[in-house]
Amino acid sequence: MRKAFDANVPKFKPRLKGAAATTLPLEDLVDEAPHAVRVPMYGAAPRPAEQSSSGPHPAAAEPGSLSRSALCEPSAGEGLRPSPPAAGPLPGTTIAAKPVPPPWAEEPVDVPPRERLKLAAWTDGHGKVFLIEPFAGLDAPLWYGDARKVHLVRTRGGSQNGTTSFDRTFWEPRVLRGAESQFEVREGKATLTCGAQEIALTRVPPRDLARRLRGLTFLAPRWRRIPHALARDDEGGYFYVDGARGADGGAVAGKPDYRLYAGRKGQPARLDLVDAIADGGGLLFVAAGGRLEVKPDEKGGRTAAWITAAGRKPLTWLEPSDHGALIYGDLGVYAGEGLGTPCDGRL
Repeated sequence: MRKAFDANVPKFKPRLKGAAATTLPLEDLVDEAPHAVRVPMYGAAPRPAEQSSSGPHPAAAEPGSLSRSALCEPSAGEGLRPSPPAAGPLPGTTIAAKPVPPPWAEEPVDVPPRERLKLAAWTDGHGKVFLIEPFAGLDAPLWYGDARKVHLVRTRGGSQNGTTSFDRTFWEPRVLRGAESQFEVREGKATLTCGAQEIALTRVPPRDLARRLRGLTFLAPRWRRIPHALARDDEGGYFYVDGARGADGGAVAGKPDYRLYAGRKGQPARLDLVDAIADGGGLLFVAAGGRLEVKPDEKGGRTAAWITAAGRKPLTWLEPSDHGALIYGDLGVYAGEGLGTPCDGRL
């Protein structure tokens, strides 16, 4: 019989060593609280960014509209080089000046030697490896990474058929169905599915695996941001809010660390927040030049608006859980960042 599950509770309990996240140069909505939770932003008000008199967004002509400065101006004697497109300025937006931590973390996990000896490994032939204890039940943790470090994979389901086959579907917000992000071992053959791709994997010989396990670092799940709000105006400008995500995959209670982004697709700019409120009335994110308001509607959905001194602009609400491919792809907020899933670089 095939047994299904919808959680990934390791047989042993991985213990975070408490190491601070390192900043290596590498690579779904929060429940509304029954009472207001105010998140004050400390420090002086953000300094205005350089004003730009150009930009593709219609709000560019409005007083106070700001955008990224164009770079790559040609110097004397050089030929003209095209400048990269400036972020589309939105009404009342002031580009953030404060640096923030990266959207990922490297938290070591203690995996006892006796547990490591039970692991089997498969490789894609290009430096990536999967580790798991085969046919050990549905709570056996799945690891993915390279020869130096592996991250615990956030799994969402799976099945096992005796000692013949087993599979795991894993968190991958850039695909539409769970079956499009899956690791499977069937009759001795292992396969990784990423979208429409099926990648054959090769078993690592036990002797080679023992050598590879020496010095291998085990880490908690890599990705540490979770979407809270996504909306779009009629001119193609997007507003997006994310927050801190814990190692368990959920929002971090009490320390949401909200970040607000605004701009055209592929050109988002982060705005410094001076306040954030989450209560029974919805969400309110206050920036220097405007505020993003999200409220529940009568149909059980949500409405959104961007409010500035010039007035209130209704926005089209986009359910974040339905727009993973946009959020983690074309929107551009996380451009160049890997999520730490086995499908990084394969979609």
